[in-house]
Amino acid sequence: MIDKEGRNLHSVTAGTYENVVPSWSSDGKAIYFASNRVGVFQTWRHELASARETQMTHHGGFAGFESFDGTTLYFSKFNGAGIWSVPVAGGEEKRITDAPHLGYWGSFAVTKDGLYLLDSEADRGPTILYYAFQTHRLSRILTLNEGQNAPPWAANLGASPDGRIVLFAQGTSKSSIVLAENLQ
Repeated sequence: MIDKEGRNLHSVTAGTYENVVPSWSSDGKAIYFASNRVGVFQTWRHELASARETQMTHHGGFAGFESFDGTTLYFSKFNGAGIWSVPVAGGEEKRITDAPHLGYWGSFAVTKDGLYLLDSEADRGPTILYYAFQTHRLSRILTLNEGQNAPPWAANLGASPDGRIVLFAQGTSKSSIVLAENLQ
């Protein structure tokens, strides 16, 4: 971690294990990250003020992003498909969708009202999907052209907080970042 002037560099986590895929809590007081410190990747929360660390997932967790209201952690699994959720205060881990496919763990983005997912191995071709929190339904937003797959094993999707703009990385002969606007 560093401050905005690029100073005060210090480690937030350390050990003889991997700590990867960091993201901020909605209030900026904690970070989430994946660690294999218990033998398999799980998602952890690190409180910045106290350095207290809490294991958030217990059945696998990798890329984790907190909801805008700070109540839910959405995450993918390193060795599995789909997006899962768990209450930040603790509770049951629930699978909310089967997409994206295995290997595209960074291919989702949290907005105020739902999740965008990039499913590069969908039957009709690479597809951007939207999962609405209110209806719990998954719908197809955009099917990309053949050959526009996202590079696997990378964070490939981002969305504005209001969900109206989505950025995604597409892997053609070289990778590009593409903007899709006014999706809702």
